[in-house]
Amino acid sequence: MKDGLRFVDSDMHIMEPPDLFDRYLDPKFKHRVSVPVDADGRPYRGPSGLTMIDGLPTSDSDCSSTGSASGAARPRAPSPLGVALADTGRLDFAVERDYNAEAQVMGMEQEGVDIAVLYPTGGLSLIARDNMDPQLSLALCQAYNNWIHEFCEHSPARLKFVAMLPCTTCIWPAGSSCAARSSAPWVVHPANLVNDHYWHSNYWDPSTACTKS
Repeated sequence: MKDGLRFVDSDMHIMEPPDLFDRYLDPKFKHRVSVPVDADGRPYRGPSGLTMIDGLPTSDSDCSSTGSASGAARPRAPSPLGVALADTGRLDFAVERDYNAEAQVMGMEQEGVDIAVLYPTGGLSLIARDNMDPQLSLALCQAYNNWIHEFCEHSPARLKFVAMLPCTTCIWPAGSSCAARSSAPWVVHPANLVNDHYWHSNYWDPSTACTKS
């Protein structure tokens, strides 16, 4: 609450932990995903482009509203605003807590936000890839959704999340649950071009999508 008013942030982002896939990804897919590790072999938080899926780097810069995710890394310069903000020390509380749910709520308190709808950050670029194995895409979504579900359990009345959905509809058997243990009321899907189609295209009409190549 701020100035006597209650606020909802409908587009707040989280910082995924570097060991998310170590802890939550189906073991049969773990050999296909690698993340940066430090000298002791533990995953560390680095640029999202350093996460490798099937040997290809991922990057936030691949996830745009106008370009196709080709699998090639496209370096992106650090945001001047992000660097300037970090230099103020205002993010120290979050860095010290490794951007966990406690830090998320603390940031909301500072800004007077009562409820936040949480979106992925690095996760936005994970599945927006041309010709991605649909089963791997589904597994990545399930791993993220299981993690964010637990993240929001820290303060379920204040932390809400959108579930990630894979970029193909043909792998969904009846009764399958990409959101796993959660019942997320919202879902997020990459908005960029994947396999020459946007998600809002009529190509994905459910009556014919699974008959198309």
